[in-house]
Amino acid sequence: PNLFKALPQKPWLVPAVQPLQLVFFRKVFVRLMNVKMLQDAGADNPDEDIPLMIVQRSFARLCRLLRDDRLFDAKRYDLNGDGSAGWWEFLAMWKQEQLCKRLSPMERVYLTFEDPQSSRLGWLISFCVFVGILVSAG
Repeated sequence: PNLFKALPQKPWLVPAVQPLQLVFFRKVFVRLMNVKMLQDAGADNPDEDIPLMIVQRSFARLCRLLRDDRLFDAKRYDLNGDGSAGWWEFLAMWKQEQLCKRLSPMERVYLTFEDPQSSRLGWLISFCVFVGILVSAG
């Protein structure tokens, strides 16, 4: 097996901009559903959708945390016009908005040392540390 075979697929350095993963959006959706369920605890017919007002507020906060200046409009993703967003509408938001996190130089250095799968340099550093441990133990 060639150890360097998977190496060319990675960038040399950790990218400064990384897209948010779908798993993150699923966690946000589940968290918003839990909040909605607590609010609708006495309701006769709780549904599986989140009101657009809550989605709008949550995404506006997320954009602010990500230092993203875009104007988000949740009404664009109300595909069936019922004033709420289900999982499929949330999925459409993820695909179309393509929110990204921007890493500072120090975060990129940290990820290089912490996660060898993040970049070629991280893999090489991890490999050198492993060889150093083997040499010092022998």
